[in-house]
Amino acid sequence: MCKQKYEFDVIVIGLGPAGMAVSAMGAEMGLKVCAIEKNKVGGECMNVGCIPSKSLLKMAELRSRTESFYKLNNKKTKLPELSINPFSKIKEYIDYIGEKKTLKMFEKVTMINEAAEFVDTHTVKAGDKTYTAQNIYIATGTKPMKLPIDGIDKVEYLTNESLFYLDKVPASM
Repeated sequence: MCKQKYEFDVIVIGLGPAGMAVSAMGAEMGLKVCAIEKNKVGGECMNVGCIPSKSLLKMAELRSRTESFYKLNNKKTKLPELSINPFSKIKEYIDYIGEKKTLKMFEKVTMINEAAEFVDTHTVKAGDKTYTAQNIYIATGTKPMKLPIDGIDKVEYLTNESLFYLDKVPASM
């Protein structure tokens, strides 16, 4: 019986936290890993979820404490308006982390930035190339769902994906 030869030991589709962990750990264990991500490495958590949300909360906490400090020391002094867009600063930081820090853990991984589709149980197509592996791990993550409410298209609403692309801080949040 002839054993099938594959190009990779593992193909990982999706590089959010789960796909990142499988890819990095597989490579560290000596497996030949191909990681395919159609958007940004880090998925929802790093780009539009946990990490930027926590950064925004920390910025709001700092702003609130600064405002309290101003009020305690001089009731007539008003806290100055924000001169920076906190959303753009969060995105800059996330992009820096993704480019400079996170990608270092994938030095031993073949990275493909394309959408993936199955050809068969051991073959995936990404772009115009096909890749084969003994095992394929699917970690494609989540997306926000627009609620099926009549008239929702007539109102402005934010999702975790649109929030961090605002030009300025909303009056209330």
